Amino acid sequence: MYKFVEKEEELDKVLDSVDSFNNYMTKVVVKAQEGVLTSIPQLVAKLADQVVTQKLAVAEFYRENKDLVGNKAFVGIVANDLAAKNPGWNMEKIISELGTEVRTRLRMSGITPQAPVVPATPAAPAAPVDPPAFVVGGGSRPGPGGPPMTAMEKDIMSLLDGA
Repeated sequence: MYKFVEKEEELDKVLDSVDSFNNYMTKVVVKAQEGVLTSIPQLVAKLADQVVTQKLAVAEFYRENKDLVGNKAFVGIVANDLAAKNPGWNMEKIISELGTEVRTRLRMSGITPQAPVVPATPAAPAAPVDPPAFVVGGGSRPGPGGPPMTAMEKDIMSLLDGA
């Protein structure tokens, strides 16, 4: 707990008039703003590091899974689905399972990662889905009332919004 006022006399002085109260509150707000402003560089550095890490992970995923490049939208849907179903998984774990899961869902299990393949009939989602995490969206945003996004999904979406 912060001690804004140490003594009863100080409190009485602050509450003595509207002007003294407003002056005191202005000082409190300025102090809070200074605290926030000093923490921004650290937050920006952390977020930039996360964005770079995620972009490199996505690039590495497609470098190792060239057969899935033609299915980026579906890969994004599966990535979001894996993140939602496994909230304890980090991005590394999701990406390590992603190629296998996408191939399973596309029934591509016998195909090697070097063989570029696009399925003849892409699977249509049964219900509206969140924008894919691995694909830059078309500019539309999901409407209100959808399922809440996990922290991993929010990180991936913020990465895509900056791309």
